Amino acid sequence: MKNMTFRKSLTAAAVAASLGFPTLAIAQDAQTDVQAEEEVERIQVTGSRLNRTDVEGATPVMVIDRADIDATGFQSVSDVLRNNSFNVQGSIREESGNTAQGQAQMSLRGLGSNRTLILLNGRRLPGSPVGDGQSQNLNTIPFAAVERIEILSDGASAVYGSDAIGGVVNIIMKEDYNGLQITADKTISDREGGDEKSVSIVGGIAGKSGSITVGLEHDRKDIIFSRDRFFFESYNFNDESTMFEGRPDYRETTGFSQYARNIVDPSTGVLSSMVSDDCSVYGEEYSGVWSDSAYPGDTTCGYEHTLSSAASASLDRYSLFVDGKYNISDDHRFFTRALSSRTKSFGRYAPAAGFFVWSGETLPEETLSDGQTLTEMNPGDYVYYRFDNTGPGRDTNQYDYLNDYTVGFEGYIGSMNVDYEVAYNRSIYEMHEWGDGYVNTRGLDYAAANGWDPRQPDQSEYSDLVAQMRENSNRRASMIVDRIDFGLQGDGPGMSQWFVGGEVRREQYRDQAQAQNEAGNIIGTSGGTSGGDREMKAIFTEWSIPLADNWDMDLAARLDDYSDFGDADSYKISTRYQPLDNLIVRASAGTGFRAPSLDMLYQQPAFSASFGRDIPTCMGGTISQVQNDPNFADDIAACLAQPEQQYDTYIGSNENLGPEESTQYALGAVYDFGAGQDFDLNFSVDYYYTEIDDTITSIVAQDVMWLQFMETIDTYEGLEYDVSAGGNHVVQPTNYQSFDTSGFDVSANYAQGIGPGVLNADFTMSYVLEYNGQFTPASAQQDYTELTLNEYRADITVGYQLGNHSVNWHTYFIPSRCHSTTLDTDTLEDATFQAKCTTDGDGNKRITGGWAHSNVQYNYNTPWDGKVTLGVNNVFDRDPVLDDNYEFDTSLYPFTGRQFQVSYTQNF
Repeated sequence: MKNMTFRKSLTAAAVAASLGFPTLAIAQDAQTDVQAEEEVERIQVTGSRLNRTDVEGATPVMVIDRADIDATGFQSVSDVLRNNSFNVQGSIREESGNTAQGQAQMSLRGLGSNRTLILLNGRRLPGSPVGDGQSQNLNTIPFAAVERIEILSDGASAVYGSDAIGGVVNIIMKEDYNGLQITADKTISDREGGDEKSVSIVGGIAGKSGSITVGLEHDRKDIIFSRDRFFFESYNFNDESTMFEGRPDYRETTGFSQYARNIVDPSTGVLSSMVSDDCSVYGEEYSGVWSDSAYPGDTTCGYEHTLSSAASASLDRYSLFVDGKYNISDDHRFFTRALSSRTKSFGRYAPAAGFFVWSGETLPEETLSDGQTLTEMNPGDYVYYRFDNTGPGRDTNQYDYLNDYTVGFEGYIGSMNVDYEVAYNRSIYEMHEWGDGYVNTRGLDYAAANGWDPRQPDQSEYSDLVAQMRENSNRRASMIVDRIDFGLQGDGPGMSQWFVGGEVRREQYRDQAQAQNEAGNIIGTSGGTSGGDREMKAIFTEWSIPLADNWDMDLAARLDDYSDFGDADSYKISTRYQPLDNLIVRASAGTGFRAPSLDMLYQQPAFSASFGRDIPTCMGGTISQVQNDPNFADDIAACLAQPEQQYDTYIGSNENLGPEESTQYALGAVYDFGAGQDFDLNFSVDYYYTEIDDTITSIVAQDVMWLQFMETIDTYEGLEYDVSAGGNHVVQPTNYQSFDTSGFDVSANYAQGIGPGVLNADFTMSYVLEYNGQFTPASAQQDYTELTLNEYRADITVGYQLGNHSVNWHTYFIPSRCHSTTLDTDTLEDATFQAKCTTDGDGNKRITGGWAHSNVQYNYNTPWDGKVTLGVNNVFDRDPVLDDNYEFDTSLYPFTGRQFQVSYTQNF
């Protein structure tokens, strides 16, 4: 019987199998004396299923070990990854007031979180039903139990299947742990809101018979209200130069909504404020009355929604992680892993806002005590109304429940001379959302029929009728995945290695909206019921072939069969050449795919008040009608310069979607400058190119407006543009054209003894050479790194350790860039409709400043095996970079502000 050495936590240990599963490292020991056995350790490098002895593989993998994680100063997996240089264009963070308020994601290469595969201990982390079942929620992962994080910055569909186009993030939890660790952490914000606290316990026992590791964690982050950060406030840019028809212009404002106290006469289309002169009689959130330069003759009352809404939701999370192993014999082992997480988030949106048709009796003009006049209302009038009489806001409590567990066997089959693994995994992700402060249209009709006057500033006399309107908005969604996978590994001729495996997976997606919501009877919310099932089968193989002592080649292939859209095959070839002891050259080429999500295939139409600029209305016609106008270029530029407005939009699905298909290339080198020196200095550089065809694109309201203007909307099935005020546009996803991106990644690691201590520094940068996108659906492609996308993103950590004391400084940098785009009128003649950077009055490009975020930490290791940490996050209290409209990209810039951290860890 062969003696089996179980896998250990080495620097590059990682992923295996088609959705990632670890295979066993088998010691090939010929000695019979057990006490003198030699253990030949094989490891698995992220991006390959094969066990091997080389740490630096043929594909680029960045390892962030626990010391690196702690040195960043961040206190969650989501913050560590979102602020990493590979997340070059940013990714979603917890924003209050929408269904994603409890979600945190990562987007490798700026390709999207649904093209970034997240693994937990080598297996696919279940997708959140909020993120269409494909994007994973990083907030479900307990922070204290993380051992390290590995990032594969290369396409890997041939290894892992769908969603690995942008790369793979593998989060490795602690295992084979001996001891007990208790940590308490408190973070206090320098501004109102955003305080954090956490407590965690990690314990384990490991021995010859096996091991068990348990991690339990609770953490909380407080809500941040928009009114507590100046950059979320509303702004009125009006001065004497912007007066229109004797009033300030509504188009010169941000953060105000026409869903306030306004009426539209359907016979004339004229919009009027419900009160003649000053709608602040309705409360401090109301401003105006203003004119509207886009619609001469209109007057409008504006609602300042940022006074009541929250910017980020509060989070309250409990999580439990368990890793267990039992050695059945020297050659066989049973293993199990489980993650259970409950995340509660609370968010507040401004009070419900909606459009309804007045069904009550005629309400004649009326003079108020302050001399103002209430506008006459007639049956059939369109009303744009803010229902702050039903509550101070739309409050949403969201609960995310994740239960993910795996059981399996792994070992060595002597008669076949192969390693094996077989496992069953079940993931259940449920989201329960409970909303309050919404409006039921049936209750609204009842109130209108029984004497309610929506124009009156004092609504107290209608309290009973208002109570009939008030409604909840609840939602439940789930993603359930059952998966069986297996793998076999053996030795082939000429020192080669092979791996074959298979997988069967079933996905069940459900998103159940409240019945009244789905029927369109609730104002102030959106979302329709969605759901679908699919089955997937896959077979895959990989070969590692040594071409010479210092040259290896890997071949990987995978065939996936989906029950809904059919087959998808992926291939990859990679090579690793080591001409010198301290130099490695590597290259790869491969194909990949992303399956359409069940949500995009089967979602019922859902309402959304989408933002955009109504180009056809602003221009007064379509392109063929206005292109010959001598002021065409100036007019369209003026339309694009207007602030975005909200439009009623219905979002549907598309059962005819097919998969995206990608092609990737990579070439890189790793060089050890410190070989033979008294210091360590490793440097790597990797070039990448990714092209995606038939991209699954979520067409939005702004796209529909452009397609209508360009007279090409009829070429896209299922899209509609409504010329009436407010929109009622219909949009749906589609397989749309292609795009590509290229660039290179640089990393350097340095360590040297300086004086009595050790200085170390780590630097990473992701530099984008090109990211080709489109300004409108009808535009020609152009490089957006010259416009609004980051050309690069970099981070550096510098630390110094002296005995039991250490100090770390971590900074990540986002460069300056064009903060907004407009149509390049020089491209109108050839109808390419490309973008250019907006300019100021002197013709200079409007460029945002560069931005740096720095954290500093001091650590003291006590004589009693404890650790004290004092830190400051965002040392210089940097605010986000704002554009001309005082807006910023929340996916790039955190907005909590400076924070002070104190943490204590005790080991037993």
